[in-house]
Amino acid sequence: MKKKKILIIRHGALGDFILSFGPFQTIRKAWPEAEITLLTTKPYVELAQKSGLFNTLWIDDRPKFWELRKLLSLRKKLLYPHFNWVYDLQTSSRSSFYIKFFWTGNQKINWSGIATGCSHPDSNPDRSVIHTIERQKNQLLLSGLDTYISGDFSFLKASIKPFNIKKPYILIVPGSSPHRQEKRWPHYIKLASTLAENGYTCVALGTQKEAPLLRELETKLLKKQQTSFINLAGKTSFDHIAELARHAAGAVGNDTGPMHLIAAVNCPSLVLFSKNSNPVRCAPRGKVVQIIQQDTIKNLSSTEVWDTLKGLVRK
Repeated sequence: MKKKKILIIRHGALGDFILSFGPFQTIRKAWPEAEITLLTTKPYVELAQKSGLFNTLWIDDRPKFWELRKLLSLRKKLLYPHFNWVYDLQTSSRSSFYIKFFWTGNQKINWSGIATGCSHPDSNPDRSVIHTIERQKNQLLLSGLDTYISGDFSFLKASIKPFNIKKPYILIVPGSSPHRQEKRWPHYIKLASTLAENGYTCVALGTQKEAPLLRELETKLLKKQQTSFINLAGKTSFDHIAELARHAAGAVGNDTGPMHLIAAVNCPSLVLFSKNSNPVRCAPRGKVVQIIQQDTIKNLSSTEVWDTLKGLVRK
């Protein structure tokens, strides 16, 4: 008997990808012997590989619709394995368009998503206003998968001893995507000073692109003689972030990808939202997650953030 062949489509930002690990693991449990292929973008290949959930990983370069040669190449690639099921967790206009690649007249495809004419449409009228996790859970239920698994990130492991962090420590995530500057809360210096005064080491996380922001924080805090600040910009993998979060007293950060991973491993997390994002639909999920949202995030005071955070942290 031939093994079933499953295709999962998931692009999105890091936070979206983290929120999809429940569906990934649900699909794998439902199809334990299947050959599962993930079609995703380059930044998430390493994370997907570490999970062990997928037999094959394909990078979608997301060609423009007028790049006919690239689209035909992608079509040929998708047709060749003769997938039995496609779970479109992206449910965008692009991923929905891909169903057209399978309309050959010779192949019947089970498709879960919102593509016109798909066999298992996500027909929930509230799908555009509910949280990503509930939306995807309902989508899988409508495709016949009624045993949902919450995302498990125990596969992410790393030693954090080389960072030489004195406990207790609190993680801060002061950055965001470069094109989403409006998400950045500007008062982390005041907060870091308060953390030091209350006996916490402040551990700042960020990508290499965010290194200038974290260096600025570090320089200003050193001028204030606040030495309990550790700058890990560009030094942490997904494994490191997960392990740091497991041992942290808590975390506070903007609405950005790493906060999703931090919350998902059940680190008490405070996430700061501006009016430019909707936490009802996209907030990080975990055992202890609290949201503060302000229309203009710069008006949120460090005192309010600290007063909320100290009620969340692990003793």
